[in-house]
Amino acid sequence: MSQAGPGPRNRLSLNLYVALVVLGGAAFLISTPVPMELRDWPGIAVFILLTVGAEASPIMLPRGGGTVSVSFWPIYAAILLWGPGVGAWVAAVGTIRGPELRGRVSVEKVLFNRSQLALSAGLSGLVYVALGGVPGDLVLSLPMILPLAACGLTYFLVNLTAVTLVMAIVQGVSLRDMWLTNVRWVIPQYAMLTPLAIFLAYMYKTTYIIGAVMFLAPFFAARYSMKLYMDMRQDYLSTISALIQAVEAKDPYTRGHSEAVRRYTMAIARQLGLAGDVAERLEYASLLHDIGKIGVAETILRKPGRLTDDEYLEIKAHPAIGANIVQKLRLLGQEAGTVRSHHEWLNGRGYPDGISGDAIPIGARIIGVADAYDAMTSDRPYRRTMSTAEAIAELRRCAGSQFDPQVVEALVATLEEQQGAPTNA
Repeated sequence: MSQAGPGPRNRLSLNLYVALVVLGGAAFLISTPVPMELRDWPGIAVFILLTVGAEASPIMLPRGGGTVSVSFWPIYAAILLWGPGVGAWVAAVGTIRGPELRGRVSVEKVLFNRSQLALSAGLSGLVYVALGGVPGDLVLSLPMILPLAACGLTYFLVNLTAVTLVMAIVQGVSLRDMWLTNVRWVIPQYAMLTPLAIFLAYMYKTTYIIGAVMFLAPFFAARYSMKLYMDMRQDYLSTISALIQAVEAKDPYTRGHSEAVRRYTMAIARQLGLAGDVAERLEYASLLHDIGKIGVAETILRKPGRLTDDEYLEIKAHPAIGANIVQKLRLLGQEAGTVRSHHEWLNGRGYPDGISGDAIPIGARIIGVADAYDAMTSDRPYRRTMSTAEAIAELRRCAGSQFDPQVVEALVATLEEQQGAPTNA
C-alpha cells in the first residue's frame, strides 16, 4: 500500500512524520545484514520483478487518496525465504513505480513510500525470526502457524498504519476514522494473499524459479478479485451521489445542502467520539437524509412562499419515503431508521412517528441538528439568513425539546474550533 493524495493541512506534522519514517527505513536497510549465496541472486531478481509487476497496477482506496496493490505476496514470500534484510530490499526496490522514475512524484513521497515499505517488510521479518521462523527453512507444520501469521500481521499493521496516518494528517481527520474507513475493505484481500505467499515460498524452495513463475496466474486472479472488491465500493458511492443529484435537481433551494449536512454531521460525530465504521455509515445517511423528496411534487419543493397544511403534510412524508429507499441499499439498509427519524423531536412532537428521547437513533439526532443549522444559515426565499451566532442561539433555545443538548453542544464546539473564538450571540 502506498501513499498519494492532496497537499497536507498540517504541513509541520506531516513533514516530521515523513522524516521519521524515512530515517527509520534508511537505517534499517543500511544496518540489517543480507546473508545469501551467489545462487540466490537470480531468485531474488525474480521476486523483485514479481513485486514490480504487482505494484504496476495499484488500486485506489475508497477514500483518502491512497492505493493498495497485491505486492504483499512476493514481498512476504521473500521474507520467508531470505529473511528481513532481503525482504526489506525487495519491498523498497520492487515497489518503485513508473511515475516515480519519471519524476512525476515528489521526492518526499518517493522516499516515504520506499522507507515505510522497507520497514513493513523488515519488521515483519524480525518478528518471524523472533518467534522461531528460520528464513529459507520453510516447514509447513503446526508450530509454524504462529510465526507465519505474526509475520503477515506485522506487515499488514505497519504498512497500513503508516499510510493511513499520512492520509489522516492530510485530511485533518482521526487515525481511527481513516483506518476503519479504508482498512476493513483491505483485510479480506490480505487474508487471501497470505496463504498464497506461503505457498509461493514453498514452491520456490521445491522447484526454484519455475515455481515462482507458475504463480503468475494466481497473482492476476488475486489482483482482479481486489479490483472487483474496490470497484463495488466505488459503484456504491457513485449510486449515492446520483441519488443526491436527483433530489437537488428537483429542489434547487437546497442545492449543496446534503454536502453541508454531511460536513456538520461528521464534525459532530468526531466531537462525540463515534466509532469510525458507525461514523462512516452515518456519513452516507446524512448525504441521503432528504432522498425522500424524490416522492414530493416539484411544485411544493419549488414554492417560494409558505406551504399550506396539505402541502406541509406531503413534505412531512419525505423521511418515510427516504427510509424505504435507503432500506433497499444492501450496505446502508441499517441506517433506514436514521433517515426516517431525522425530523423527530426529543419531546415527541416531531414526525413521522412522534417518537421521543432515546427512541430516536443517535444518528438521526445528529443529522437533525446539522440539518437545522445549515437550513438556518443558508439562503431561503421565505426567510432571511441567520448569522452563526443567531443559529446557535436558536439551537440552544430548542435544546431539550426539539434537539439533543449534547449534540447541539458538539456542533457549537466544532464551530468554535473552526472560527477560533466563542460563538455566543
